[in-house]
Amino acid sequence: MKNFFAILLLVGLAGALLSAAVLAGKSGIKGVAIEGMRNGQWVTADVAVGGAPSADSLKALAEAGLGVVINLQTAREVAFDEKGVVEGLGMTYLHLPVSSLGDLTDAMLKTIHSVLPPQGKGKVLVHCASSNRVGAAFALMAQRFDGATVFEAMEVGGDHGLKSLESKVAVLLRERAK
Repeated sequence: MKNFFAILLLVGLAGALLSAAVLAGKSGIKGVAIEGMRNGQWVTADVAVGGAPSADSLKALAEAGLGVVINLQTAREVAFDEKGVVEGLGMTYLHLPVSSLGDLTDAMLKTIHSVLPPQGKGKVLVHCASSNRVGAAFALMAQRFDGATVFEAMEVGGDHGLKSLESKVAVLLRERAK
C-alpha cells in the first residue's frame, strides 16, 4: 500500500513538472531553455536570449507572446529570411549587426535598451549566432544604464550568454569605468 501511494505521488509530481515545463515554454518563464535555439533561454519572463533561432522557434516564441526580435548577427550569418518570418508572425524586427565589440556603440546599446522592458512593450528576443555578443551587449548595458560595477556587469553578461568574449568585455568595462 505504501508503494502504491509513493508511485501515485511520483506520478503526480512528474505531471506537475511536465505541466510547468509546457507552461514555461508558452509563457516565457525565467531560466527555461528555448527549443530550437543554441543557448536559447528566457533570462526574465519578458526577455529571451540565444543563438540564431530557426523559423520554427520563432513561431513558438510568437505563440508565447514575443513581440520584438533583435538580431545582432552580421548579414552573412543570417541563414534565412528572418525578417520576413518575424514580420509575417506579427512581430517587430530590428537588425543591428555586430561584427566586433566596437560595433556595440552607445547609440546601439541605447536602441537595444529602449526596446527592453520596462522601457519597451512586450516580450523581446535578443540573439546573435551563439549568444556571446548578446552577453557582451547586456554587460555593457548593465554598466552604462544600471550603474553596474565591472564585476556585476560581467555577471549580467554571463547570464545572457557571454563566453569567449569575456576577457575583451572585461577590459572594455574597466576602460569605461575610469
